[in-house]
Amino acid sequence: MNENSPRIEARLIAETKVITPYTAKIGHCSGGETTWEEIPGYKIEIPSTVKHHCALQAMHSHQVASVKWYLGEYAQYPKALHITETMPKKVRQRKVETKSYTIVPNSLSYLAIEVEGVEVYDSRVDVPCDMQQYAATQMEFAPPKEMTEWFANRGISLR
Repeated sequence: MNENSPRIEARLIAETKVITPYTAKIGHCSGGETTWEEIPGYKIEIPSTVKHHCALQAMHSHQVASVKWYLGEYAQYPKALHITETMPKKVRQRKVETKSYTIVPNSLSYLAIEVEGVEVYDSRVDVPCDMQQYAATQMEFAPPKEMTEWFANRGISLR
C-alpha cells in the first residue's frame, strides 16, 4: 500500500461493498506549467451520511450523494485528508453541487462516514486526532449553561 493511501482495510472494503478505490489527479503549478500527480484514494458512490466532528462547534451531519477522499500534503502538514462531497441533486437543479475541504492533524476535527447507519470510515485512522486535547478544547469553547438550557427547552441541541 502507498504511504499516502488511506488505511482502509481490504476486509472493510469487502464487507461493506460500498468503498471503492479511485485515483485522484492533483495539479501542481510552478513557473507557469502544471504538472499532474496521481494519488490513490477511495470513494463511496451511494447516498451516505458525513459527520464532521468539530471541537469548536457542534457536530455537523449531512447527506451526500457521493464522497471521495485521499491523503496528501496541506500547508505545513505532511499528511492531511482531502474530501470532496457531491450533494444530493434538488428538483430542477442544473449543476451538480460539490464541496471540498481538508482535515488536518490539529486535534480540532475529524470525520466519519456512514452508509445506512453503519460507520464505514473514520478519519482518525489516517489523520491523528488527540481526543483528550479535542475534549479539552470542546470544554473551553462550550456555550454557557444558560444558553444550552435555553436551546434545550426549545428542542435544539448545541452539541
